[in-house]
Amino acid sequence: MANSTSLTLADVQQARHLIQASAKLLWPGFYPAQVPLVVYDGQKTVLWGAQPVGAGWQAEQDSWVFPGRHPQVWANTYCLLEDGLLAACLLLPSLPMPCPPTDLAALAVHEAFHVYQHGHSATAWQINELDALTYPATDAEVLMYRAMEMQALQRALTAPPATLPDVAAELLHWREAQAAHLAPEQAAYIRAAERREGLAHYVELSFKAAQPDFPSVDFPSVDFPASAVRLRAYTTGAVYGLLLDRMLDGWKVKVSDEGAALDELLRSVAGTYRPDGLIPPHFQQWATAAAEEEMQHQQRLLHAFETQPGKQLTLRSTANLWPKAFDPMNLKGVGQGRVLHFRFLQFGNGVVEGELMNCSCLTQSSGPHPLSGFQELRLKGVVSVQATPEGWAASGEGISVRGRAGTVSESEHGWLIDC
Repeated sequence: MANSTSLTLADVQQARHLIQASAKLLWPGFYPAQVPLVVYDGQKTVLWGAQPVGAGWQAEQDSWVFPGRHPQVWANTYCLLEDGLLAACLLLPSLPMPCPPTDLAALAVHEAFHVYQHGHSATAWQINELDALTYPATDAEVLMYRAMEMQALQRALTAPPATLPDVAAELLHWREAQAAHLAPEQAAYIRAAERREGLAHYVELSFKAAQPDFPSVDFPSVDFPASAVRLRAYTTGAVYGLLLDRMLDGWKVKVSDEGAALDELLRSVAGTYRPDGLIPPHFQQWATAAAEEEMQHQQRLLHAFETQPGKQLTLRSTANLWPKAFDPMNLKGVGQGRVLHFRFLQFGNGVVEGELMNCSCLTQSSGPHPLSGFQELRLKGVVSVQATPEGWAASGEGISVRGRAGTVSESEHGWLIDC
């Protein structure tokens, strides 16, 4: 498989066999082999472990096949198929190569854990993905404290039992220093992301580790990029889980049943830390540079979007266009209420409905939050805008937008639709 250019359904079958053969209990009540798995391979969608009820599915050996990409299969996540059927979801063309069977199986377990989360306590696993867009990624002081927490997390993971409580207290000191500079919803987002994504990464690591107590964790040299708040929570949540394995019996039940925050659970068993007030200069320098790089990165992304070839479609709406589904791993806040979506967005308001797949668009918020409803949406690469019996339709590669009302204006640069 390492020599292949992309993953195949045969690779998925290998991964499924590994999951079915595993006897590890990764989380109380979680049995990944019993979770349906749906996969898009670039040509068709295949479902294992359940019988779908929607139109278009055909039985094929031990699976069900849907021609093309099923509308609910758009990312590596969990998805809701017809009649409320929940399944772990893999989009094979999006996965990097090489991807050994164990890694593919572990990713399927990660997504299966999201199915488990969806079916259990809403308090424990609830998250507002929109709050990540308000994180102060250009605040060098916040980034400095965050980097200090990351370094302490690395030391804690390999600390001997005698010193572990005090190292845990040190990392919590830096976590709390960061939280003091965040709005309540931003701090709550980090905790929620660590429970939801960090613990999914924890079970993923535990599945493929030879020694479940100490799975391999990939740490950055200093910290993750400034705006990678969600991605960072995969690592911090997993490491908090590994530390709690060593320090607090029954912590998983407290998370599942009570929605306990991982850092608060660790605080209950941490030792003492007396800060000396000194932060190594290279951490201060890294934070300043990271904040500046974040501002420049936003400008580069905007410039790249604006200079894309192809005709532009601009939608302006007096009634908000609402995001119905989006890929939180592939969007970027770029200031002034604007968000760049790089891979997937479903939106609408009853008059206009659209889906964008594997194409970028820029949305402009009508309210204080970057995704609190769009007053404007722009995208490049539109092939045509045509009148339909219902109103109008815009199309292009990965672009499908339809409207029942609106004024369409065309120029050499593209189309403007006021609706």
